[in-house]
Amino acid sequence: MIMDGDVGTVRPTPSMVARLARPPAPVAKVGEIWWVPRHHQPARRMSRGKKDRYCLVVAVETTNSGSTVVHLIAGTTSPGSAKSAFVVTAGDANLSETTYFKYYFYASLPATSLNQDGRRKGSLSPSQVADLGVAIMASNLVAVKRLWP
Repeated sequence: MIMDGDVGTVRPTPSMVARLARPPAPVAKVGEIWWVPRHHQPARRMSRGKKDRYCLVVAVETTNSGSTVVHLIAGTTSPGSAKSAFVVTAGDANLSETTYFKYYFYASLPATSLNQDGRRKGSLSPSQVADLGVAIMASNLVAVKRLWP
């Protein structure tokens, strides 16, 4: 900041003005798919975060302190036990390969971290988001279920 000697007022520096003029960071929405680096991986908490992955936003929550938390499930192109996964076929949401978002690769991430380090890849269609809601309610993701209408 720059002090204006004659009047004693504070003027913002040009870099402060530029920072304040930036549009707010986008808030992730349910049904969006984000590229997430491995150090933020939900799967990392299970010793599987060995590479960057696409993650599906399954809930967004505003905490009592006013911060935003994004709930994610990590994707893989390996079907494995696909019955416990939400499947997005190649071509949907800008994905080049069929991706299995497995419910046991679940974690929460501050929206600021996702916006700073992640990249939005695409979004599910409205009917896919409705299917996701049904799948979430049938899953064992208790923390996410309470956030769905």
